[in-house]
This record gives sequence, C-alpha cells and structure tokens, in this order.
Amino acid sequence: MFLNGEDNDSKMYGNEYILFAINNIRRIALRLRALGLMTAGATFLHFILVITAVTQILYLNTISYLILSVSLTACVTTFIVLFDMYRKDGDSLYEEISDELQWNIRSISINEPKDNEITYNRRPAMEYRLILRQFLRANDMPFISGRLGPAVYIAMNWMFLFGTALLYRYPHINTL
Repeated sequence: MFLNGEDNDSKMYGNEYILFAINNIRRIALRLRALGLMTAGATFLHFILVITAVTQILYLNTISYLILSVSLTACVTTFIVLFDMYRKDGDSLYEEISDELQWNIRSISINEPKDNEITYNRRPAMEYRLILRQFLRANDMPFISGRLGPAVYIAMNWMFLFGTALLYRYPHINTL
C-alpha cells in the first residue's frame, strides 16, 4: 500500500518509481487546487474593486484603483500561467502512471493460466486510483469547469482592468 508505508504494490508493478510519480501527482493536484482558489479569490477582489470604483464607496483617487487593478490582473495572469504549467506536468505524469498501471495489469492477466479476467487483487491500490481521480478534479478551475476555465478568468480580469482604465481616462463616467 502507498499511504501506510508498505511497498508491496511497487514490487507488484515492477517499477520502483511508481511511488515517486504518485507522490508528485498528489503534490501537483494540491498546487492546482490552491492556484485555482487563489485565482478565483483574486478575481472576486478585482470585481469588488471595480464595483467600489464605479460607486465610489471608497474615496480613492482613480490612479489608486488603476494601480490595484493592474496588480490584480498581473497576479491572476501569474496564477493562470503557473496553473497551466502544473496542469501540463500533471497530465504527462497522469498518462505515464495510467499506462504503467494498465500495462502491468495486462501482463499479469495474460500470464495467468486459468482465465484472462483481472481479479480484485490485481487492480491498482485504491490510494493510487483516488490520487489520480483527485488530480483530474483539480484540473478544473473553481466555478468554471473545462479547459476554458483559465481563459475565462483571464478574460474577466482583463475586462475589469479595461473598465478601470476607462474610469481613469474618463472620470465623469462614474457619476451616476
């Protein structure tokens, strides 16, 4: 088993690096989840900033709003770049781990003289399957699933920045 420290599964699969790969993909999944939450939080703060700039709840000059908007856009862009980098690394690890586990299951089932069915004992450990599934779920951004999630967050933040720049350029717009 993997999480309780036993090393039986790595002997079964004949690859001493499978535990290392599983640990790496688990760390990547945690990073993806954290970056997704930071992106959603920064986007929400950016939305609040635009609302306060339009309604002038906080009496700041428009250059302060613009500087904060540029900073938040830069943070979200950095988070998205890191998210995409970790997602790509995790995807390649996920494919390699899946191929390795599937290849070993097939080779074990072919070598059995009785029948070619895979028994429960020959399946990968539950911890492996759960960690791989957690990685797949961490690939989605909060509130926006799919591969376009990061692009939607980037577009929203750039629209917020554009709106704040308009308020800076044309300060009479926010006099409702």
